[in-house]
Amino acid sequence: MEDVVAEAGRPLFRLCYYLFRGLLWLAWDLSIKIIAWSIGWGMLRFITVGRYPKHKFSEQNKASFWQAVFIEFIGLGLLGLVVLSFSNLAFH
Repeated sequence: MEDVVAEAGRPLFRLCYYLFRGLLWLAWDLSIKIIAWSIGWGMLRFITVGRYPKHKFSEQNKASFWQAVFIEFIGLGLLGLVVLSFSNLAFH
């Protein structure tokens, strides 16, 4: 009986799997590649007075992998710092 239920539910499980994989991709693409890049790029341009990164704002795909990771981590760190600061102000 369990085999019948498992076999009948397999298409539903595959649909859920692909749905959640799509949501994961969307979350990664939106939060890391777009938001973190934007914040990191702007902050580094501000700090270095327009010298780094050499790529324009819309040229994220032209940056090397490690350079993009560095810029995105700067953006995530800054975003986390802002959220932490506001949570301390709001709840303490």
